Amino acid sequence: MEAGGSVIGPVSTVAAAEEAIGAGNIEFAVIDLNLHGDSGLPIARRLRELGIPFAVATGYGGAAVPDWLSSAPRCEKPFDPAALVQVVARWAKTTAD
Repeated sequence: MEAGGSVIGPVSTVAAAEEAIGAGNIEFAVIDLNLHGDSGLPIARRLRELGIPFAVATGYGGAAVPDWLSSAPRCEKPFDPAALVQVVARWAKTTAD
């Protein structure tokens, strides 16, 4: 990745996301709330349980994001790759402070 990170994925199903989480080495994730018709919410819950920070990618607007995800950074779709890099960079800065 040009911005200096390593990308794991993309993963397009809940099962593939669970497998990636199980493999470890995830420092930050971007979760789409719609994984080919399946909800990405179980993945968000799992990452939250594990203490892995994440951003939510959605094209449905704020109304589709449950209250318990309101503090997660959000990337509205379609999103600009530079905006996504900024979200990850903000997270990286807070972890470095």
